[in-house]
Amino acid sequence: MHKFMTILGGLQLASIKKKILLGIIAGAVMVLALPPYYIYPILFAAFPISAWLVAAARTKKQAFWTGWAVGFGYLVFGLYWISHALIIFSDDFWWMVPFAAVGLPAFLAIYTGLAGLSVYWLKSVPARILGWGAAWLVAEWLRGTMLTGLPWNLIGQSWGMLNEMTQLAAYIGIYGLSLLVVVAATAFALIPFSAPRVQKVFVAVAILIPLGSYGFGAYRLNTAEDVNASEAFGMRMVQSGIPQKEKWDRKYSRRNFDLHLSLSIKDRPDWVRTIIWPETAAAFMLAEDKLALDTIGLLLPPDGVLLTGAPRREFVSEDIDPQGVKLYNSMLAVDKTGQVSEVYDKAHLVPFGEYVPLKDILPIDKITQGAVDYSPGPGPRSLNINGLPMVGPLICYEVIFPTQVVNEIQPPEWLLNLTNDAWYGRTSGPYQHLEITRLRAIEEGVPVIRSANTGISAVIDPYGRILQSIPLEESGVVDFYLPSAISEKTVFHMIGNSIFGGLLAIWILLLIFMQRRKT
Repeated sequence: MHKFMTILGGLQLASIKKKILLGIIAGAVMVLALPPYYIYPILFAAFPISAWLVAAARTKKQAFWTGWAVGFGYLVFGLYWISHALIIFSDDFWWMVPFAAVGLPAFLAIYTGLAGLSVYWLKSVPARILGWGAAWLVAEWLRGTMLTGLPWNLIGQSWGMLNEMTQLAAYIGIYGLSLLVVVAATAFALIPFSAPRVQKVFVAVAILIPLGSYGFGAYRLNTAEDVNASEAFGMRMVQSGIPQKEKWDRKYSRRNFDLHLSLSIKDRPDWVRTIIWPETAAAFMLAEDKLALDTIGLLLPPDGVLLTGAPRREFVSEDIDPQGVKLYNSMLAVDKTGQVSEVYDKAHLVPFGEYVPLKDILPIDKITQGAVDYSPGPGPRSLNINGLPMVGPLICYEVIFPTQVVNEIQPPEWLLNLTNDAWYGRTSGPYQHLEITRLRAIEEGVPVIRSANTGISAVIDPYGRILQSIPLEESGVVDFYLPSAISEKTVFHMIGNSIFGGLLAIWILLLIFMQRRKT
């Protein structure tokens, strides 16, 4: 213990610049525990170092900026792929790359900066280390919910390396997994500052939490009910692999549409009745194009249906909208007669990607095609389409928000995520998005069909197991039978983040008790 107290003393004497640099490095290293790397054990080095740095703060300023630095390192290296979307349209948006690559992580790191500041009022080293763990979780939750929210790269996703490790999400959700990951890492951070007999307890906690989660997950999967797909619901999912630069270019419009058509019919089994295209696969106003709709009707099997992403517009009076039109990012269901039988409009829009916040103040346009901002739909819906089980459509990053993906009044029997990750190229973004989608299947206990323009498309069962997939940046199809949902609603579906909130509240109460006892 004496050796580590000496190290902590050295950290206390270090300049704020050195602390910020070390904090950024610690946060950056933590990213290696996330998809697609999944080097989970590295958290037992990086997270304790972050905790010791925050515990060594001598002033409120140091506490804030040290916490901010850890969050900045974590986010700037974890979200670097966002700037790739701007590089796609470098002629118009090159100047925004620094804001996306550095500005957004710097802003979001304010949450961990405030977390570090909150720890400053705790007086002992163990209390500050414990406080940093609790504050990290609060910051993670605030980042995922405030200002439209960005619950991306939550630290609990580090357990996605093994499907067994994530089965507890059916009870405590992704935030609950984050809590367990942080408890284990915080226990490890406390070892050097504890008496020998207490050190054994912390070692046991750090080891038994991940082992216990794995054991529970293995048991749940080994005793899982049969969710084999019904042969009544045969489907084909199309992944065209069209590069983003060619997706909206008018000279490629016919070629892109024909590619989806040809992939939809090539060597198609007789049992396929439903065809699925990804987000904005029809990169034009499909609902207004009778020839395109009739062509789709001709390629569909008897009693078939196409579920595809496409932009959609409604003309309105200028009293309702000054531009006279409302634009939606939608999913359309097209039947054998060439009619649009159902529509779902994306509700949770991407700031700056699909609309510009504070548009009256900011003199910029959204980065997606067209000058008109998209309008939001009414929220999660369950649709009964062509005799299929009740489906909950989700477009693009709508799937990343836990507790916000299903209609609570009429819960769906499966989720359909149409997305376009071509914006992000061959970066970690598509792999992270897939892991998030897999967690929604476990939380809600329903299968998720993920159709992505350039991948990674996947058929995911209600236990989060990937049954079939198409690799990133490849063109192809997957023919499959729709898996069934589990027979009973998951605990998480029924109570949401209540268990996570309760455990976090107990943790915070423990800190208050320690502070009053000055332990």
